[in-house]
Amino acid sequence: MSKQIAIIPLADISRALTEKEIDILALNTRVSKQGTATILVSFEIGSREELQRITDKIRTIESVIDIERTTG
Repeated sequence: MSKQIAIIPLADISRALTEKEIDILALNTRVSKQGTATILVSFEIGSREELQRITDKIRTIESVIDIERTTG
């Protein structure tokens, strides 16, 4: 059952990026024993405004709990 929990937000997040024509460079998903999925997505964008727009879009996905920006 935990795999189903991870699949739904993953598809929604991927769709949100695709709709904004943002290419996914890398993606990693982990599911905890409690069924919470952690999805790490790497992508390149052109500006902070674009980053804000995509994070705002992803935050509207019902099953998304939090978004955190990392650099690397």
